Amino acid sequence: MGKVSHIEMREQEGKYFVLLLTTDEDTKPKYCFHTSNKTQAENVAKHFAKQHKCLIRYTLDTKVFSDTLTPDDDPSPAEA
Repeated sequence: MGKVSHIEMREQEGKYFVLLLTTDEDTKPKYCFHTSNKTQAENVAKHFAKQHKCLIRYTLDTKVFSDTLTPDDDPSPAEA
């Protein structure tokens, strides 16, 4: 495993995952931790970020927002 470039905290379907991403492009992210508690996942991500001296990237579950706005509901600039 190469040098850790950043930590990713990903939310999917109410669960939170903490992943280590390396500078090597050919390696997959290393799965480290998962929980249903957001605060606990944030604390683990912060700990890994301090340990590896890198940043945290937060990724939300985009499926939750996919049904909220359809292209038909989006008004044109003239209507807005």
